[in-house]
Parts: sequence; structure tokens; C-alpha cells
Amino acid sequence: MTDCIQLSFFWQDQNQGNRKVEIKNAGRPTSSDGGLALVRAADDKLGLTEAIGKILNDSRDPAKVIHPILSLLRQRVYGICQGYEDCNDHDRLRNDPMLACAVGREGEVLASQPTFSRFENAQTWKALKAVNAILLDNALKNITDNEIIVVDFDSTDDETHGQQELSFFHGYYDHYMYHPLIVTINGRLGLVLLRPGNVHASRGAANIARYMIGKIRGRYPDATIIVRGDAGFAVPGMYETLESLWVYYFIALITNARLREMAQGELLLARKECEARGEKVVRFSEGSYMAQSWETPRRVIYKAEVTQKGENPRFVVTNIGGECSARCGYEFYCDRGDHENRIKDFKNALKGDRTSCHRFVANSFRLVEHAMAYVLMETVRDAAVGTQYEKAQFDTIRLRVLKVAAWVKRSVRRLYIELPKAFVDAREYFTILERLLPERMLCFR
Repeated sequence: MTDCIQLSFFWQDQNQGNRKVEIKNAGRPTSSDGGLALVRAADDKLGLTEAIGKILNDSRDPAKVIHPILSLLRQRVYGICQGYEDCNDHDRLRNDPMLACAVGREGEVLASQPTFSRFENAQTWKALKAVNAILLDNALKNITDNEIIVVDFDSTDDETHGQQELSFFHGYYDHYMYHPLIVTINGRLGLVLLRPGNVHASRGAANIARYMIGKIRGRYPDATIIVRGDAGFAVPGMYETLESLWVYYFIALITNARLREMAQGELLLARKECEARGEKVVRFSEGSYMAQSWETPRRVIYKAEVTQKGENPRFVVTNIGGECSARCGYEFYCDRGDHENRIKDFKNALKGDRTSCHRFVANSFRLVEHAMAYVLMETVRDAAVGTQYEKAQFDTIRLRVLKVAAWVKRSVRRLYIELPKAFVDAREYFTILERLLPERMLCFR
């Protein structure tokens, strides 16, 4: 514990002249992370860390274990939710009373950075596969409409700094990096996969699609499944896999001379209309297209957009028939922009790209830890429906709801958590917490 420090000084008061101020750190056991009660409630609702903790690798001597796997996992994932994305942060959090309570180790000293380094490096590929299976199962549990299930594929850059295994220079992104694959199901995070930095965006996507669609069909055999992806997934292996699984898809194509020729007529009409009206004009149409690497022609829908700055055609290949118009299909593809917001929350708010271990398998596990934090934060946001935070970004929720001072006191039978009277968002805090807790656990309201 930090030694007691005290400092006295003077502030000039407008009405009373100089006023003496005394500051010391000998107050009650207080934390800046009172929102951890919401994170723990979300975790208990899903049973996420409990399920994952049972399948993680632990080769330690049980007689010498101080910090059980479940405690380590919760401490790491809850810390990420609260903005402590580095293992080094936990050297400063070892005596945090609120984190200790949330982890279930109240009154004890928590794990330090070296313990987490050993924990992350001890994990195996078998354990990682099992963790992703739990994440997928969690995403499928949240599906309420089993008539249409939308699976979104995307890749992102994870810039590296140092000597990480399988970190390579990527010409498109112009830096050394990993190349993670992120898949969502009806907007829910379903799978994250760390890949070497020099692989194509579509590497492994067809096999992942086969695995995930098999799981979806096992739970929802009559569901209509639609896969969406950007131009990075526009490869014959992806089309052929999805067609063999009887799955619909909308995948963007990179514009080329032949596709522009297909859209030339609509672009000409749009250009004339734009010149006449002096504003942007968008027209939609379709055609049959066969790339040199394809074995059969496929339907391509496109947007012929013309602005005062010039032409902006966009193309999407699909296997849905004419019952879906070109405009309807293209706008459905554009809805995947919401999937991009998921990646933004994952990378910006939760620092999902903090893969700074040396070993590739350890970095893969780190990516999964951040995915677990994402799932918990998403559950907290789901419980905020009807409040001002129901569509807020994770960093906004953390800043205004989770990062709140809390005085923690424990007795033999109870834990007392007292929040500041001046907590502006107290109503939202308690609304979210009550929705996350099971009815049987509420003693009173």
C-alpha cells in the first residue's frame, strides 16, 4: 500500500481571501471503477468467464496456485472493459477494492503483470478454438429472429511494434502488422481470429464460413443465412463455398474496366441528370459478369453515382435472384456499415489491437480477451435500452457510467458499495444494473 502523503497549500478565494487546503490519501478504501458492478453483472448474466475459465490451459502446481484461472481471466477482461488494456496496468490495480470485489477476491492482493504474462503465454491453440466456440454460441443465443441470419466478415489491420512472431509488412496498409479476421452474426461478435500480417484478407474465411454456418444450421435449420463482405473477400473460393452451402451472399467487387463498361449506360444517364439538376444522382441496375478466374457468370448489382466531382460506381456480386431488386440488394449490402462500427468499438474503445506479446499464440489469446470484454460491454449497452446510452459508443459508456468513484466496505456477510451523491448518471447506472441482475437476486428495489 502507498504510504500516507499529506500536502497543505493556499487557494485564493474570491470572497474570503486565502483559504488553506489540505490533501491526503488516508481516506476510506475508494476506487475509480464503481462501474465494475455492471461489468460483473453482465458477466454473471452470460456466464462468459466462468465457461471460458473451465477450458483454459493451467499447468501450474495446484498446491502453489495463489490466483486461480477464473480470477486471472476476470481481472484481465474486466480491466480491459474499464480502460486498462495493458498488463502493466495491473501492477497499479493490485489493491483496487472495487476490482477485487468484482473478481471475487475482496480483501486480497490481485495478480501482477508477470503473472498475466505467464497466464497468456500458457494458452494453447486448442484452448483458443474452444473459446471461439463459446463466443459463437453466445452470439447465437442472442438471435431472436431465426428467419434471416446475417453473417458479416471483415478484416482489419493490427499494427505491430517490436519483435512479435508472424508480424510482417503489408503493402496495402503500409506498416508491419497482424491481419485479424472479425465475424459478427446479426451484429453480435461471433469469432475473432489473429492471422499473420502478410496474408490476404480472405485467408481462411471460406473454412470459417463453413464452420460457422454448420453451427448456425445446427441451431436454426430453417433459417435463411446471408453473408456479407467487402472486396477483400471477393475470391472464387468464397463464392463456391457459400454456394455449396446454399447460403446467399453480397460481396463487393473492385471496380475494373469491364465492370465500368457494364455500368456505362446508367452512368451516362446519371451524368446528364446531374448536370441538369446540379446535385448528386444515383441510379441502380444489374448485369451478368464473369471474371477470368470464375467458372460461371454471376449476378452483379451496382450503383451508378455521379456528383459534381465525378463518377463513383460501386459493384456487388450476389447469388440472390431477381426477386431482390438491384437497389434493395445494394442498400442491404451497405447496411454492413454497422459492422464497421463494431470494429471501431473493438479497436478504439477496447484497444483490441494491443497485441504486444512476442509469441503469436499469446497474442491470439490477447485478441480473444479483448473480444470477451467486447461481449460484456455490449451486454451492458443492451441493458441501457431506453436511456441516453442505448446506442452510445463503448468509450462514452465507460467515461460516464463505468468510471465512477466508489467506496467499498465489507463485513462478514455483506459488501457495501457507495457511489457519490453527485454522480450525474446514477439513474442510468441503477437502471442498467437492475436489468442485468436476475429477478431472484434482487432483494429489494
